[in-house]
Amino acid sequence: MRKVLPFLFLSAALFAAPARAAEKPSLLHGGSATPNFFGATGLLEIPSASVVGDRGIAGDAYFTGDFQSYGLLVGPFDRLEVGGTYLREDRGHGHDDDFLFDVKYQVVKENTVIPGVAVGLIDAFAQFRDEPSWYAVASKGFPKFLPVLGGLRLHAGFGGGIYNERPFAGLELGLGTPLDLIPFTHPKFSFIAEYVDEDVNVGLRGRWRGLAGTVALFNGDTIGGGISYTTGLRLW
Repeated sequence: MRKVLPFLFLSAALFAAPARAAEKPSLLHGGSATPNFFGATGLLEIPSASVVGDRGIAGDAYFTGDFQSYGLLVGPFDRLEVGGTYLREDRGHGHDDDFLFDVKYQVVKENTVIPGVAVGLIDAFAQFRDEPSWYAVASKGFPKFLPVLGGLRLHAGFGGGIYNERPFAGLELGLGTPLDLIPFTHPKFSFIAEYVDEDVNVGLRGRWRGLAGTVALFNGDTIGGGISYTTGLRLW
């Protein structure tokens, strides 16, 4: 069953994509679709139900005490994102280099009432772990509810591989700053917390247009950080 599930997710993602999306690119200046440390759009380690967007593209570079990762994501069609991540893992006695192939399909788009739902694979060809990391995740945003805080986004899901066949959950809370008084475009900051494989990770993320910078503390003992850029790709 473990071997069959990842390929069911991959097949559903690829065959459910339309031949060509009629909509214009949905992400021309970034937004909430920021790659995580493993290359999929999401928080720190967990994915979200967002995708990079119809003809969107995102590049990222992340660094921790355990590994470095450099990734590229593309949205060839509406609801679908595919990408690759080069992962250089520090083993103490040397380095292991892996290339992770990621795919995510947004089964349900989020609206005012219902959450978004997505299924996907991280490391589809099991280069990093003994099996692909499959997952299903739901995400829901809530509007600004305090003057000093921004909107809140909640995420919950279940996955295998790096998620160890356990549930995971996370939140991203917008933070108000004195910059909010400026009537011009400026960076937006958010606090991130997630629970994954019995670990708790926290971080801060700042976004300005398509650029995002993230710092994180993994399970209280490993520091990480990195940058990403999300934009639109008008080539077809």
